[in-house]
Amino acid sequence: MPVISSRHEAADVLQRVAEKGQWGCWPDDVTCEQVGRALFRIAMNAHEENALAGILRGWVAAKRERGL
Repeated sequence: MPVISSRHEAADVLQRVAEKGQWGCWPDDVTCEQVGRALFRIAMNAHEENALAGILRGWVAAKRERGL
């Protein structure tokens, strides 16, 4: 798995997922691991001590809001 070496590359990965997601799809050229690497690269300088915990809290909240 290639390293995501910049926030620009990370944003590109997330953009591709968001664009396909508009149509209820997932891009064939992006894996969930790549999304995780992109989120890490973007959040590595976050003010929260544990950015992953914050991301997971947001995930759980969004899931609950959608009734899932």
